[in-house]
Amino acid sequence: MTAPSQIPSYLLLFQILLPFLGTVLLASTIQHGRTQYRIAIGIQLVLLWSAVMLAITIIGKSIVGESTLIRILWSLPGATGQTYADHIAWELDPYFTGMLVLLPMVSITTSLFTISTDLRERQAIWHLLLIGTMQLFWLGADVVSCLTGAFLSAFLLAKLLIQQGGEARRFAAGLFLSIQWIGCMLMMGGFGILIATTALVQAAPYGIPKTSSTALPEIIRLLNDSIGHNPAAQELLQEYRGLPILILLIAFALMGACFPLHGWLARVIHVAPSTTRFWLIIWIKGIMLFGIRILVEIAPQVFLSLHGWTWGILLLGALFSAALIYRQTDEGKLLSAAIVWTQSLTLIAACSLTGDFPRFLVPIVICHLAGSGLLAVALTITSASQRNCIHATSWLAPVMLTVLLTLTLLPFSIGFLQSWFTIATLLEVSGVTGRLAWIVYLASNAIALAGFVQLARRLVFSTTLDPESALETTHHSAILSAEANRILSRSQICLLAFWIVIAVLSGLLVPIILMFN
Repeated sequence: MTAPSQIPSYLLLFQILLPFLGTVLLASTIQHGRTQYRIAIGIQLVLLWSAVMLAITIIGKSIVGESTLIRILWSLPGATGQTYADHIAWELDPYFTGMLVLLPMVSITTSLFTISTDLRERQAIWHLLLIGTMQLFWLGADVVSCLTGAFLSAFLLAKLLIQQGGEARRFAAGLFLSIQWIGCMLMMGGFGILIATTALVQAAPYGIPKTSSTALPEIIRLLNDSIGHNPAAQELLQEYRGLPILILLIAFALMGACFPLHGWLARVIHVAPSTTRFWLIIWIKGIMLFGIRILVEIAPQVFLSLHGWTWGILLLGALFSAALIYRQTDEGKLLSAAIVWTQSLTLIAACSLTGDFPRFLVPIVICHLAGSGLLAVALTITSASQRNCIHATSWLAPVMLTVLLTLTLLPFSIGFLQSWFTIATLLEVSGVTGRLAWIVYLASNAIALAGFVQLARRLVFSTTLDPESALETTHHSAILSAEANRILSRSQICLLAFWIVIAVLSGLLVPIILMFN
């Protein structure tokens, strides 16, 4: 193995390999379910510590002006040197540092809010393995690692969907797996065409086909070098780049439940186990972040050209999903509408922030993740407790409302900052179209705000969210009536406090810091 002789690089390697090694250890040597669960939680805490250390390292490098990239190269047979060629590569950059820290916390939150002790213990290994595959997908700098992590993560999420049984959940798992694997195959096709395009562009100065690479950073370097030295290469790239970019856009929009390719999400989340929804949220947000990062690195101007009809689709998507937030009473469909709304806002922000958006993209995605996750947990707890111990959970409504307001037009919040840049960009569009666009954008935020206030009111006054789910609510209440305090154990209160702090930091503090820097 060739790797830089630096502690952060080895720490990154430890972060990537530990979930897989821990899974093998638990599955092969430990048979007792409770022991497996406790060891799995311990491994996840170690992963959290490692991710925090990596985040501190990257922040420190950024402060002193050094490169914030942490890289690992694993040599393939016959590989020479320490370049990307003939290597499996993993990289950690500022885009996914925060997500790497939050991933173990999502797993721990999911475990501790699972009501059934037996199910919690059975899912421990699957959660640990899912952490590993998601890290493989996010950190994979070569196409093989990236796609392997994507395929495996989709399979494991489908496995979690069907662990509690039921025909509806089996159908939802099949639908989810089909959609995600279709997206993965589209990604594979887009990356394959991009690799072929790179070889063709390099041949422009010589007329002889040249070799390409499966490492995404190397592909970007080869393209930049070619178009920087030869006008013919630039013409070829402009001619052939459109197809892979379009395929990748469709893949990321489909997997990330972006309007109008979001129809599968409501069906899946509606029947998904309550605690599995948090995994779906971080998966969808990770897809969004990964897709924007890849497209910006391959074609920096791609989002600058997504105006016109694309902006119209995104604005209509934001308005449509905001209306669903206001009118929906089913908790699963309401959550899916909130996710689609935040996805539309993220893409609109990516089109609006131009050269500044990488600084704001990560806090936007993390705030949306924390807000959506807290909404999922609050709906789960309140739904389970509204008959017997609503007094123990009514405080979640105003807290959740405050967090969700940071996603909209609350002054000095990430939502307000995002809206500021978006409206400034929309005002540059002349004529009636520009004025209509920013009116639609403001209307979507206002309707979503009204929907969040209405949701908080329903939660405070213990109004049943969905009459169709009355039987499930009664079942949860019967389980919890004898032990009401279990809903708000110390560990669960600490986890809720953690997500509230993350939401407030990413939604209020970070935007204020970025605005004055």
